[in-house]
Amino acid sequence: MYFSIKPKEREEDFFNYKEELNRLRELSKKVPLTAVMGPRRVGKTSLINVVYNEWKGPKAWINLLSPPDKNQFFQLLYNKLRYLIYQSSPPEKIRTLLEEFETEKLKVKKRSFWALVEILERNKIKGLLVIDEAQQVVHWQLDRLLAHFYDRLALNIVIAGSQIGVLEELLKKEPLKGRLIEKITLAPLSEQKAMAFLLEGFSQYQKNISSSELEEVVKQLGTLTGWLTYYGHYRLSLPHQKALEEVKEVALEILIEELTHLKDDFDIALHIFLAISKGFSTWAKIKRFVEVYHQPLSDSTFQRILKKLISLGWLEHRGEQYLLTDPLTVKVAERFLE
Repeated sequence: MYFSIKPKEREEDFFNYKEELNRLRELSKKVPLTAVMGPRRVGKTSLINVVYNEWKGPKAWINLLSPPDKNQFFQLLYNKLRYLIYQSSPPEKIRTLLEEFETEKLKVKKRSFWALVEILERNKIKGLLVIDEAQQVVHWQLDRLLAHFYDRLALNIVIAGSQIGVLEELLKKEPLKGRLIEKITLAPLSEQKAMAFLLEGFSQYQKNISSSELEEVVKQLGTLTGWLTYYGHYRLSLPHQKALEEVKEVALEILIEELTHLKDDFDIALHIFLAISKGFSTWAKIKRFVEVYHQPLSDSTFQRILKKLISLGWLEHRGEQYLLTDPLTVKVAERFLE
């Protein structure tokens, strides 16, 4: 069902992006490293989840939605790699592998994580490893870790993230240069497809909704599948306006939590969102609007913040225009600024 608010697990519950889905199916079997990128709530996790659930063989999923510290990340990765070993081997071989692991720990004189990696390499253990929200751990030499796995292990790795610029920079770093890395980017739905998503979703429940209501939904919530799914979920039991209000309240809570990570740039970012929502979409016009509230603001500081918002996936730069990837960020700006 389209309006289930959990990540989708079956293709029949997954709307649109069929080409991207088929491409990921193929790449996950053939390519050592694939990156899936796109704005928050566009459907990246559901896309990967469908492929993950279809995967026949050892597999493990690391969800980094809540940022771990370095030790937590390596412990989590260690646990998932160990789980891959358990899945890949018949019971009678597990004991042998674990004995080999204990011997390897003494030999390499490093922590058990690298001993475990050595076991994976030596036994050519195959499997699918997903690292969701990978941007959370790029500062811990994720590039070197991925390059090592790419060169030495038989795993197929899929990384995903909403901070497109951060992941793009990761994939350009020296340790990963010269390696074939495939990228799949999901864009928000067009307005026409967003309407189709809602119509088809309600038809699954034999519920008729007027086109005027659906047009208002797309106008107010935008075309990200995540918010449209929330609306469909609430609208099944609530009147139209009440369902819209519920989505906006949920969105505000989620977006405020996400945007507060901007720290000192939070206030200026909100004014940038507000400027774009009012039709000021070029560099000069946005800056003039923001400077009404933030004087003085140097060109370099303003440019740094714009680039940061693009890198983190909050803005898109298309030609001379800057666009919001999620129109509901304006609701956060209105809550704090007006």
